[in-house]
Amino acid sequence: MYDRDGWFQQFQVNVDRPYPEQLRQAIIAKNYPILRHQIFSFRHQLESAVLRRDSVSIIHRTAAFLGSYFDIVFAINSIPHPGEKRLV
Repeated sequence: MYDRDGWFQQFQVNVDRPYPEQLRQAIIAKNYPILRHQIFSFRHQLESAVLRRDSVSIIHRTAAFLGSYFDIVFAINSIPHPGEKRLV
């Protein structure tokens, strides 16, 4: 590929920086409590859905739980999140 205008090289310069520590802490602070510790945490919602035998809610809450979990995993490791479609 030929980068005639230097756009790609400038893009690389802009994104080639360390993961922001404040962002890392904010992601963990936001997501960790809603996994388990709050009364309306994803775990609590998932348990309630299982007791109701509500398969749609089980799938929905499981997806939300995993989304928050992966947000934390990527933040702890200071790795940019690749997006939902690329987690596999």
